[in-house]
Amino acid sequence: MTGEPAGSTQDPASQEPVASAPTVTSDLPSALGASHVDRDFTDHRAEGDYRSHYSGLAWLQITIEGVYLLIMAAIAGVHLLGLAMNANFITHEVNWLAPATAFPAPKDGNGVRLWMTVFFAGILGATTFSFKWLYHTVAWKDWHRDRIVWRFIVPLQGGFLAVGTGCMILAGIIPLLSKETFDRLASAAGYGFLVGLFADNFLAALQKFAKRLLGTLGEAS
Repeated sequence: MTGEPAGSTQDPASQEPVASAPTVTSDLPSALGASHVDRDFTDHRAEGDYRSHYSGLAWLQITIEGVYLLIMAAIAGVHLLGLAMNANFITHEVNWLAPATAFPAPKDGNGVRLWMTVFFAGILGATTFSFKWLYHTVAWKDWHRDRIVWRFIVPLQGGFLAVGTGCMILAGIIPLLSKETFDRLASAAGYGFLVGLFADNFLAALQKFAKRLLGTLGEAS
């Protein structure tokens, strides 16, 4: 016995919907963001699709690019470790402004140590950035052979850019950071790594700065 009058029926439209248990396939993408899940976790692959989309020759070049980045990271890391072991890396103060010169006196070696730290930290930061884009482009099927030029240039570009922008900061040309950043090797290394990691952004910012300061070739003098 249900207690309902005999022969009575309940209007299906008036029934309250029964909450269904959340499912991983339908609720997880909406919770995390569908584009984020599709792009970062599945790489637009169907479930069970594990085969590579690249040929053996393509994988040979991908491997060469990866080995090159590993070598650059190892070179920069070993040099930074050597610099740290030969100085008090955290508290060592650098006499970067010697009398009558923008660099310290050669006898104390502080200037060489400072700029080598900035240079190799820039290489390490740029190499880290290039590592990220190597595995992303391979997984997303955006990798192509012509990118090898960018891959080989970026680490050195990060080192050169870190040193160049550092000199411009000390000279007062660009008011990006305080000169005190270069008073200690640890902060100088952090600066170099940051510039290398976002080398493309720094180059774009410098280009905008130069355009405001000097104008463009197409503008009338």
